[in-house]
Amino acid sequence: MTVVPLGALTEADAGRAGGKARGLRALLAGGHPVPPGWAVFGEGDADALVAAWRAAGAPAVAVRSSAAAEDGATASFAGQFHTELGVRDEAALRAALREVMASQLRTTAYGGRAGAAAAVVQEMIEPECAGVAFLRDPATGSGILIESVEGRGDALVSGRAAPLRLRILGEERTGSTHLSPALERDLAARVAAVSRQLGAAQDIEWAVAGGRLWLLQTRPQTPTAATLVADLRASTRRRTAWSALYSLAETCPAPTPMTWEFLQALTSWEGGYGRAFRRLGLFFRADVRREGFLRLVGARLYADLDREAGTYFGEWPLAHDLEALRTSPAAASRPEPRPDWTRASLRLWLTLPWYIWKLLAAQRTIDRALVTFPAEYARFETGERTWWAAAAPASTGAEIAARFERAAGRVGEFAVAASVLAATVFERTPVARRRELRPWIGADLAHRGPREMELAAPRWRELPAEFERLRASAPPPREGDGVYALRERGKDLLLRAVDVLRRDLLLAGERTGLGSDVFFATLGELDRPDPAAAAARRSAREALLRIPLPPLIFHEDAPAPAAAHAGTGLAPGTAQGTALLPDSIAACSPAADAVLVLPDLDPAWTLLFTRVRAVVTERGGMLSHGAIVARELGVPCVCVPDARARFREGMRLRVDGDAGTAEPA
Repeated sequence: MTVVPLGALTEADAGRAGGKARGLRALLAGGHPVPPGWAVFGEGDADALVAAWRAAGAPAVAVRSSAAAEDGATASFAGQFHTELGVRDEAALRAALREVMASQLRTTAYGGRAGAAAAVVQEMIEPECAGVAFLRDPATGSGILIESVEGRGDALVSGRAAPLRLRILGEERTGSTHLSPALERDLAARVAAVSRQLGAAQDIEWAVAGGRLWLLQTRPQTPTAATLVADLRASTRRRTAWSALYSLAETCPAPTPMTWEFLQALTSWEGGYGRAFRRLGLFFRADVRREGFLRLVGARLYADLDREAGTYFGEWPLAHDLEALRTSPAAASRPEPRPDWTRASLRLWLTLPWYIWKLLAAQRTIDRALVTFPAEYARFETGERTWWAAAAPASTGAEIAARFERAAGRVGEFAVAASVLAATVFERTPVARRRELRPWIGADLAHRGPREMELAAPRWRELPAEFERLRASAPPPREGDGVYALRERGKDLLLRAVDVLRRDLLLAGERTGLGSDVFFATLGELDRPDPAAAAARRSAREALLRIPLPPLIFHEDAPAPAAAHAGTGLAPGTAQGTALLPDSIAACSPAADAVLVLPDLDPAWTLLFTRVRAVVTERGGMLSHGAIVARELGVPCVCVPDARARFREGMRLRVDGDAGTAEPA
């Protein structure tokens, strides 16, 4: 067993010493006050630790877990492992270390383990008050949040105590803590400094003893819906909405990293979208040309509707009716921007004659394309289908990258141009006759599949039972009507290319040892595989997908009605279910639609969180282990002080973790 003083941990040591030790090493490197102690990792007995402890004067210590994956950016494993406080003799120290190490080998509320076991042993601080500080309030996504309790912080993190809360947003301060104003300012400054140092928002456990502030732990704040939405809104000054209902998201709602790389290329100015729009006399607005119009939010695909409107005609003031989308979200699947002259820029007014000339030229180009494109497409389709059908398996990452470029570029161009022209035909057809338009239906579906733009998703040929059922109920093939038929033909051709790319990537996974994690690699890594990086991306994506997000996110919230049963939101999201008021975890077997109504957020309850719709607790704070686990599992959680008196077993409840409310449904 290796024992290293926290201040002497090297970069190599930190990799083995686990998440908590890495955070403490960073705090010491930043010059922050940390109780002295040791990182303990590796196999063996506790003799080395006991010797170091005796050499330090045998102080009372705290023994805490520091597993490899603990306190990570997307999963903290809060409260899942044993902690022993106030250890004062050798026998107790040895026993505490054994228990802390053994606890890390158990299955957690996250459904797995947290990697190699390690521990942190530090001199015990007996504080006057303790708590947690977040750089960003998890409930709102903005402003520093400080929570405090009298005495030790374990009453807070275990959910047994209700904390005092102070929110700091700029010069505005709401609430209070047990700290003096000077220590509040010091703590807020240190949270900001540590976050800058580590390049990510942190949450920090702290304690005050003898009037002195100590930092006991730091870890990256795990994302919440509020922080993800706040980041998204901070990325633009324009009025917009982000839509996960956009048509491309139907076939690829949560792209893996490899698929995201392909979609970025396809929808870029240099890729299929930009090439198709240039072919038809259309052009992207400058910001769209630079940055595209798709975003990943919580690992899910969203279209920025302001930027989507900017793909057609540069600065021409096209916009979506955002208020109409609030009342009819389904319209966001195929949005139709309209001119909004209140958005017209000075640049547009100064160049208006040029824009009108370009608009008329684009109209003539589209009119010609409606006549000439079908024959050009037929020639292109014949050549491309032959090329992709004959493509031998790629043997290098460079070959796969070249095929990515071909598919996202030239093939994407014809597919997108076909779609735009088919939409033009649809718009020009009288409403009463639109039902007469017949789309193309292909005879061969083997290269298609569920979520078919996702490279990691299987094709129908890989799902023979489902494929047989599909073919039995599929409509008969047909050629369709003229230009209108080209929309589905273009998409089908693009998916033939995607099918080949999937085959090549699966073979690359076998060749490199990445296996299915090849879809979590990047193109640049295929010839130099990094299994650890790919596995980390998979884990991060899985954690983000547990965070509930709305299908439409607006640049600002609509005014919300006041709720009847207001409390404190601890984990965001909304859910409805049947109230369950258990007295102990041993006797609790929740139904699938249960809402747990608990007396507190003791970590033991977290083993039930994956089986319930939501959690309501009478006691607990933002750093209660149960609250952290609920946020990371995407389970809405609200603190309502008299919940168990207010709600009856079997009552239908609606829980809103964003608003901090729980009420009868």
